[in-house]
Amino acid sequence: PASINKGYQNRRSMILKSINNINVKNIAHAFKLIRNSGNRFIKFDFVGGAAIVLGKKEAEKSLKQILLKYNIDRAYFISAAEE
Repeated sequence: PASINKGYQNRRSMILKSINNINVKNIAHAFKLIRNSGNRFIKFDFVGGAAIVLGKKEAEKSLKQILLKYNIDRAYFISAAEE
């Protein structure tokens, strides 16, 4: 795993409830909450009480390395209709 998510790689089948205490409506909404967050940290709360906290700048810096390592061609795609 990338250093940013080390320790979280075994978390599976978790349902995202909120990001920074705002309930998530759908994936596009989650993306916007993360992208537009002015917070230093992003907190992901899951159904059942689990939470993951990531440093926003550290996660952004790790993105290119993660995309290359796992052969992912782009980080995200949000259609114009969802903007």
